[in-house]
Amino acid sequence: MIRKFLIPAPWRIVIVSQAPPAAFAIDAMAREAEHQPVAIVTSRRTRGDGSNPAEMLTGAPLDVDVLYGGAQDG
Repeated sequence: MIRKFLIPAPWRIVIVSQAPPAAFAIDAMAREAEHQPVAIVTSRRTRGDGSNPAEMLTGAPLDVDVLYGGAQDG
């Protein structure tokens, strides 16, 4: 017999994404479902990949922390 345990909303969630538009869309969907996004975890971008690393910081909601992974060489 399999028992399902459901935890009712709201959940505190962390979003993991490299794409700011995707992270922000997930944030909006989570809030609509009455969950509370608390952070976005993303990777550091490399020079020359054409991305804007500040986009995640400037576009994220003010109540969400943005965390970047550390450098691999250090």
